[in-house]
Amino acid sequence: MKIERQRYIRFRIFSERPVVADAKELATFVWRQYNALFGEIKSGKAGFWIIDYDPKVQVGTIRCAHVVQDELVAALTLITSINEVPASVDTIRTAGTLAKLDEKAAS
Repeated sequence: MKIERQRYIRFRIFSERPVVADAKELATFVWRQYNALFGEIKSGKAGFWIIDYDPKVQVGTIRCAHVVQDELVAALTLITSINEVPASVDTIRTAGTLAKLDEKAAS
């Protein structure tokens, strides 16, 4: 059995007006988009989780398995609205650890 390695994806939401959503609601939107793209069987095995989300600057971090990283980034970029607010999601960085993610952001 192989070890499932984790990846961390930092993302930013762009919208005309602020998106009113907490991390749990945002995870639901991401899961729905992932489910629409890849189906229920694959989305059940994806195992992603939103680590943090700051609604003031609309930046957050998602943890996922390394095997679904590219698929999750694709699902994020295809989100067009959150809570009926037109929005787009951009991936800022990906890394294998939170420390590296923060280190890359500082430079």
